[in-house]
Amino acid sequence: MRIQVLGPVRAWRDGQELDLGPAGRRAVLGLLVLFGGRAVPRADMVDALWNERPPPSAANVIQTHIKHLRRLFEPGRDRYARSTDIPTVGDGYALRIPDCQVDVERFRALVSAARATSAEEEAAGLLGEALGLWQGRPFADYPELAVHAKVVALLGERRNALLAYAEVMIGTGRAVDLLPLLVESAADHPLDEAVQARLVGAYAAVGRRADAFAVYENARRALRDELAVGPGAELAAVHAALLREQPISRRPRRAGPAPAQLPANAPGFAGRTTELAALDGSLAERDPVATAVIAVCGTAGVGKTALAVHFCMDASVTLTPAEATAVRRAISEYLRELANSRYGLEISIKLEERDRRGEPLEEFKADLAELKSDERALRGLLSRLDDTAKSERSS
Repeated sequence: MRIQVLGPVRAWRDGQELDLGPAGRRAVLGLLVLFGGRAVPRADMVDALWNERPPPSAANVIQTHIKHLRRLFEPGRDRYARSTDIPTVGDGYALRIPDCQVDVERFRALVSAARATSAEEEAAGLLGEALGLWQGRPFADYPELAVHAKVVALLGERRNALLAYAEVMIGTGRAVDLLPLLVESAADHPLDEAVQARLVGAYAAVGRRADAFAVYENARRALRDELAVGPGAELAAVHAALLREQPISRRPRRAGPAPAQLPANAPGFAGRTTELAALDGSLAERDPVATAVIAVCGTAGVGKTALAVHFCMDASVTLTPAEATAVRRAISEYLRELANSRYGLEISIKLEERDRRGEPLEEFKADLAELKSDERALRGLLSRLDDTAKSERSS
């Protein structure tokens, strides 16, 4: 199954596009997508679809749309069986399919990945792929939803992604590839100073100074005529740089997030043998593929956090040979990138020695300590390990 709402609402199953029916049914599906798996009450659907002027049969119309969507999504389901893709939740409905099958969630995942990397080439590729998912304005075939709060917020997410994309494309010398997308966005949003400023910067980067000045002047006039204000600081700054024939300064990219760390283990932890045994049992029974969540409940101050941290620190997860190889490969790939530094060379040699002796990755911890004198290298290595699908906690 694949669903598109970044443009006209469409859906495919097994590579074949589904006939979703009338615009109202497509709008119902789109609303379910926008709520990201959370339940959408019928009353909220009615308000969104009819803008506070619903027909008397509004509830029945929505129920009919849901019935048809369920048939499309689950053609083999018994008519009396509970729907798993579009279940009834309270006084409403929810869409429960994997995020990777919905273009909105794929867009957000790509943007998040771009923000997390410090490599501009990689960020540019991720952001370009994310923006490429957009096939037009969301719900282009149902204008009543254009002002829905979630649609407005989604358009804001695209704007932020476009601004970030412009930054990295200009920074990596590929402004010429950015121009078509940026020109279109600037034309659609003549009062958006950030977008106009990026377009000025892109034109300047490819040597089209006359076009850069024209964009600035058009934006200045639009601001004056429509809002009775002058250019803000960002737009004024790029104009000043143009006048001085200086490179247009870029905003520094934020560093990727630091690897998540557990809180410190409680010193002298004792007791809770029954609870620890229960947690060990839950860990042993886990599905090796699916993600498991274990909830620790209790009144405030009883020691839930201390128990959870102690268990995580003490838990032992055994890797299969294939999984251990994957972890070592992730480490080795990063160390090859550090080949020009003595840290990468020394630790690569030590890892190979330990690997030949068949020593567990726990022993590699001492070798990693040597990277502490090169904080940047250590941060990069830990970031790479965070991306490894499975690894020992100690690694």
